[in-house]
Amino acid sequence: MYKGGKIFIFLFSLLGVFWLTPKALAEMPRNDFVDVASWNGNLSVSDFQNLKAQGVKGAAVKLSEGIFYLNPYSKVQTENARAAGMQVSAYHYAHYKNETEARNEADYFAREAKALGFGKNDLLISDLEEYNIPNKTVNTILFLDQLKKDGFTNLMVYTSGGWIDGKTIDVNAIGKNNIWAASYPYYPDNKQWYSEYAAWQWTSTKQFKNVYGNFDCSIDYTGKFTQNEQSNNSDTSQGSNDSNKNDYVLTEEKAIFTTNTAVNVRSKPSTVSDVVATYDPEESVYYDSYTVNDGYVWIHYISYSGSDRFMAVREQNKEAWGTFTDVYQHGGSYVVKSGDTLGTIAAYLGTSVSYLYNHNGISNPNLIYAGQTIYY
Repeated sequence: MYKGGKIFIFLFSLLGVFWLTPKALAEMPRNDFVDVASWNGNLSVSDFQNLKAQGVKGAAVKLSEGIFYLNPYSKVQTENARAAGMQVSAYHYAHYKNETEARNEADYFAREAKALGFGKNDLLISDLEEYNIPNKTVNTILFLDQLKKDGFTNLMVYTSGGWIDGKTIDVNAIGKNNIWAASYPYYPDNKQWYSEYAAWQWTSTKQFKNVYGNFDCSIDYTGKFTQNEQSNNSDTSQGSNDSNKNDYVLTEEKAIFTTNTAVNVRSKPSTVSDVVATYDPEESVYYDSYTVNDGYVWIHYISYSGSDRFMAVREQNKEAWGTFTDVYQHGGSYVVKSGDTLGTIAAYLGTSVSYLYNHNGISNPNLIYAGQTIYY
């Protein structure tokens, strides 16, 4: 999203066009949605209509940055994209370095979003790409938490594929279904990278006929950026096998499950339900209940965002894909000192923020205090 070095990238991409074969050009990733900022200028309704005619269904508009900048074109970009029938989401370029800054930036973003007519169910995004942001996961969760307090419920995080792959951010704490990944392959043809996440931004130099300039383009894997496109009257449901009604019964059981293989987390206790996260081998999750459904035993927990989460731990009458520990049996403990954060404690112990707050039943990763015992 950040537009530094655009001239070099643009010239390089022009050369690259001549190296790609017609077959490769025909197999480029989809342009489900674009994101636009001040450098795109006053895009007209006709511009967005031309984008839409070429397959673009949504637009993510930059509204703000830090607590010092508002996109001067955000109003016209938002209104014209809506007039063209696109689904419009909004993003904020983050600079926050602590809880106070995270909450202040969220309030700043929320005020502008409300002024431009974004409602509680519209998609709002934290653009997380500043290297000097400490405790990136914790501070971003605090930013999202403040947006919820400001009345917004549909939230997303944009970040680089490198930070995802290098575990700079804790994807389980945020949820893969809430992450928009950016990574630009040298040859993007016939690729669908980061398909387990909500969306993948695959280029920053896409050009469209009859529309001036370059655009950042992304594939929308989940429909979060495009499903409310006004001209799209198709059924966006997940199908009859993933019913919205709860046809399962939860039995209370508080314990910790540690995986011995990669295990998916789903939005419902069904193998056809959405995969929203994945726990790697040796990762642990604190759960509060279980159910038997669809031929599997599922444990249940509540995510930080307040959503129900289910993990299949074994097939019925077969061995589990990990081990269970009573919630009161711990491998060790750490006493919180003044100045500690859950992020610094996780780094010290060699574990993740998500494990610690699930393991200890912490609802807000920033609400810890000196003298508190953290179990791991």
